[in-house]
Amino acid sequence: MLSVANAGMMAHKPKNPKLSTQLADLAREVTQRGTPLAPGERITAPTGFSIAKLPKSARDAIKAGQMKVNEKGEVQVYIELNQMTPDNLEQLQSWGVTIQIIGEPNPNRKKGEVLSKVPTVQGMLPIQMINEVAALPFVRYVRLPDYGFTNTGSVDSQGDQILQAEAARSQFGVDGTGIRVGVISDGIGGIFDPTTCGLSAQAPNPIQTGDLPSATPTCTNGTLTAVSGDITAQSFPSSSSNLMPSASDTASGFAAEGTAMLEIVHDLAPGAQLYFANAADGTSLSFEQAVNYLAANTDVVVDDISFLGPPYDGTSAVSTNTATALNTDANPIRGYFTAVANQAFDHWGEPWTDSGTNLTLSCPASQGAISESGDVQLFQATANTTDSAKLGPYLADPIVLQNGWKLTVILAWDDAFAGSSNDYDLFLYSVVLPSKLDSQGLGI
Repeated sequence: MLSVANAGMMAHKPKNPKLSTQLADLAREVTQRGTPLAPGERITAPTGFSIAKLPKSARDAIKAGQMKVNEKGEVQVYIELNQMTPDNLEQLQSWGVTIQIIGEPNPNRKKGEVLSKVPTVQGMLPIQMINEVAALPFVRYVRLPDYGFTNTGSVDSQGDQILQAEAARSQFGVDGTGIRVGVISDGIGGIFDPTTCGLSAQAPNPIQTGDLPSATPTCTNGTLTAVSGDITAQSFPSSSSNLMPSASDTASGFAAEGTAMLEIVHDLAPGAQLYFANAADGTSLSFEQAVNYLAANTDVVVDDISFLGPPYDGTSAVSTNTATALNTDANPIRGYFTAVANQAFDHWGEPWTDSGTNLTLSCPASQGAISESGDVQLFQATANTTDSAKLGPYLADPIVLQNGWKLTVILAWDDAFAGSSNDYDLFLYSVVLPSKLDSQGLGI
């Protein structure tokens, strides 16, 4: 069940002013170091470090793909700064931060910087240094990155026939020759074997079947890092370049939605030069680098990546950066197409409606010992939102999960981004639902 409460009516334990919840929990559970690195010192994982022993909020975030912690005990973060200066960056590095990407309101794109509403460093932060980095006077806030997710469904498509592209090729004598088309997705698994750095032996191989044009891979230490030839591919950021991230739901074990998208483009425009780029670590700043690369090198770009974090009204850094790249005359790109309306029926969004009912929720000391109460949102059908469970006006929005499923919940609002005076709280909890839910086969 989901409930949204108006924090103006809440009495609750103060939140950490400079750390997001999962990072605050992590810092509370892991002994913090208190001193910067000595010259030449390399950071190592805390004694006895294990992801299985991390706080539940951190383990849940990792399972949901919203938090990344490596074997060295480093967590990937966005560190928002008051000002981006060489001295500030040097201080972050002295506390073990590995800087991956820099985001600025006015980025220097020649240096690989990307757009960010506030100066932001994407980096790997040792978990034993979280409190000290947050305490630095120039650090505004430390949070988890905004991670995107893919939208492609089946790898098979009848788009060529539906769009009558075959008729267009025949009637106008065009096949995409001279045009460069870029694709942004998760990975291009199933084409190459990163171990041998040759064509994948998995059948059918799309190059051998003619579903993709000829291309040559470049591999480093068993990782596919670049592709050249009739397919040009590059991954971002360069520090974690990997064109074939792992995936548990494909036959090859590697993410392959980019492969499917390239095959569709090749069907539609078999003469086009294909480009591919991905955000190897899945963050919004890495995605911006991929967009900037393709905008500077191709004529048309398509992606299937979504970012659900606020603001959601088209003014986010991701949206603004893409629009800027498309409208920069120096870039050859003339068309950008992204997955649209894929989440149209997978979200709830309405104005705040006070239910007039008080709800008290609490969690144990191991999870922060938070106890909050207050009037909560009244979920109901409106002109924009359906009541699929036929509950009528209700204090929570029911979500039914089967064993083994995972759920990612994101709270967004329409107040001015980084300028809201409201404190929104979202709760996820288990209850026995009304019998009418079960009678519709939705389960409890």
